[in-house]
Amino acid sequence: MSGEDLSNVGPVALLQDLAVQAALGVTSVERNGHHYFKGLSAWPAAVQAHVLAEHGDVYCPAANGAGWPRVNVVNGEVRISSVTHGPGLGAAHPPLEGLANVGV
Repeated sequence: MSGEDLSNVGPVALLQDLAVQAALGVTSVERNGHHYFKGLSAWPAAVQAHVLAEHGDVYCPAANGAGWPRVNVVNGEVRISSVTHGPGLGAAHPPLEGLANVGV
């Protein structure tokens, strides 16, 4: 089996989708939609910091000092050891305070 999603944006949706793919035993999942976005740059700094702290295998800081989280692809693979099958369905949910005022 394989899976594909061309525009699944985090911080929660991507992690939950990866958890479902792993639970189904899907080992080949195309994830090229992350190239269409500037990672999680649209999210508040607290959410970005949380994602990097909790899911530093899936995300890493963008290059050139930008610092916002981007999908961490190494040799064509994304590590998902921080993605769990417990509460949150794969995601350590980020702080949501103040998001009502964010145009995301």
